[in-house]
Amino acid sequence: MTALALLMPALITPLAESSIPWWILALLVICCGIVVWAAVGIRRSFATARKHTTTEGANLGGSSAFDRELDRARRHNRPLAIVRVPTPTSMGSLTGEAATAKGKTALAQDVLAFSRVLRSYDVVWAQPGNVFLLLPELDKDQAYASLERVRRTAHYLVPKQGVQIVAFPEDGITAGALQLAIGMNVAGTDGQADSLTRPSLRIILEAELGEAPNALRREGR
Repeated sequence: MTALALLMPALITPLAESSIPWWILALLVICCGIVVWAAVGIRRSFATARKHTTTEGANLGGSSAFDRELDRARRHNRPLAIVRVPTPTSMGSLTGEAATAKGKTALAQDVLAFSRVLRSYDVVWAQPGNVFLLLPELDKDQAYASLERVRRTAHYLVPKQGVQIVAFPEDGITAGALQLAIGMNVAGTDGQADSLTRPSLRIILEAELGEAPNALRREGR
């Protein structure tokens, strides 16, 4: 759209020098402006809608966002990468309601840190022992490159060993196959969701961190 806007003067100048009536030229300029304005507006609306939908329902460990992005990848024939980042120091001892407030805060800080360095529509959620990253429109190689950028920005977030990446469609074309390949536990360890949308963890985020990660901000929670 930017290229079209830049080309408009070059397209209109020859017409202005021709014998075409001025009112036709004016109408042409107005029509071109409307087309550019509408295209930019639609693009922004799509981006805004995506921010609000990619993490909707993340109380199931990101499964709703996972299903939605997988469906989008199928429909548009685009790649989708899922990354599992082990975080044993901050999450290894977390077990449902028995987890301490200190451990939950450490978990929240990990997810918050990832959400700050990734794209706004990437999805980040956590399960005991792991942080999962859902990276739309990236294949494995691009996901590795994205992780390297994260490592350069915040090296403590990405360990040198244990990181796993799977991608649609190379490693599976169904949600179940991809979740199995990446070792994702959608229901959490105690049969319930164990993600950053749990009320107790939201309270900790508000009280101790002062802000919520992208996933919670985009949900409006």
